[in-house]
Amino acid sequence: MQFYELNQTQVKMLIEAGHDEPFICTFFNILPQQLKAWKKAHPSFVLNLNKWRAVANEKVKRALYHKAIGYEVDAVENHYDHKAKKLNAFAVRKKFEPDIQAIKMWLEKKAPDEFGPNPIKIEHEHEGEVTQNHKGKIEVAQEDLLDRLITDKESNRIGDALRDALQ
Repeated sequence: MQFYELNQTQVKMLIEAGHDEPFICTFFNILPQQLKAWKKAHPSFVLNLNKWRAVANEKVKRALYHKAIGYEVDAVENHYDHKAKKLNAFAVRKKFEPDIQAIKMWLEKKAPDEFGPNPIKIEHEHEGEVTQNHKGKIEVAQEDLLDRLITDKESNRIGDALRDALQ
């Protein structure tokens, strides 16, 4: 296969769907060395690959954010009516509560100085250098968030409670 035969639209769809280069090679039945040579010979192809990867990464970031703050979606539920012997479809609004693991991951990546695994050194005026590990802040924020979610659930202010707990 020659580079001009490569379907760029298919490559774009595969990369934006989260597939990696080994998968691309398998899909198009080419060797990894061939893909590497094409990338070397065609800098615009490399730019496109990076642009398409950025689209996939943005989708993941958006999904993680929504999982961290909670979200609602419209869905259809089917119920079988045994008397009428028919399937009925109902529109419903499903609510997904914030996910603690998603919150933890978001905070560790977006605020590593406060919530990351590495300790932060603090200069103390009279006692010299003190090392403090802020990892415990995540657990405190999680507990505080859960308390607020339970309190605010009736008033449907989950997003506000999350923002307050994370600040």
